[in-house]
Amino acid sequence: RSTLFPYTTLFRSSACIDLAAKQLATLIGTNIIVAQISQVFLPWYGKECCTPPPEEALKCQLQKEFELEEYDTLIGLNEDYLTQIIQYGYVVVFAGALPFSPFIAFVNNFFEPKNDAYTLSVFCYRPVAEFADGIGAWGGILKGMSVLAIISNTALVCFTSTFLQAVPYEMSIHHTFLIFMGTQYILGFLVMI
Repeated sequence: RSTLFPYTTLFRSSACIDLAAKQLATLIGTNIIVAQISQVFLPWYGKECCTPPPEEALKCQLQKEFELEEYDTLIGLNEDYLTQIIQYGYVVVFAGALPFSPFIAFVNNFFEPKNDAYTLSVFCYRPVAEFADGIGAWGGILKGMSVLAIISNTALVCFTSTFLQAVPYEMSIHHTFLIFMGTQYILGFLVMI
């Protein structure tokens, strides 16, 4: 029995929930570490630690900035959104398995804007500001993930926890299924409003 995740005593198959929590923590942690290394450390190391050719020292700051690579607002912005959407999916869909995943996401999202600003200001040509009406198709994806999160977390609580079968309630599987369906539709309706 693992003591790493003590909240799993509420669940019937604590080994399954414990394994899911460990895998989710590994996924989130690996994504954060790989993103930090590839987006911040490697470009910084390439710029600061490698000796530039002698003609680079003769260029003024304006010439150096002009020769930076252009930030592709279509691909770069979509990659930034995709990173946040994947993290949102991990946090909301599996919140019942790893309750402190929102804290991990909060810490990551504290540093993410600073890393993006550093990348935009140091390694890229200044992008031209463009007007956007919203976040586009990403809004529908977020709503879909929210509905999926309701289904998965409700199923996790109803079917793997022991409190519905404990002494005060002593519910059969039919009553548990009815609670699952009712809660799912009520919460789904609230999300769609």
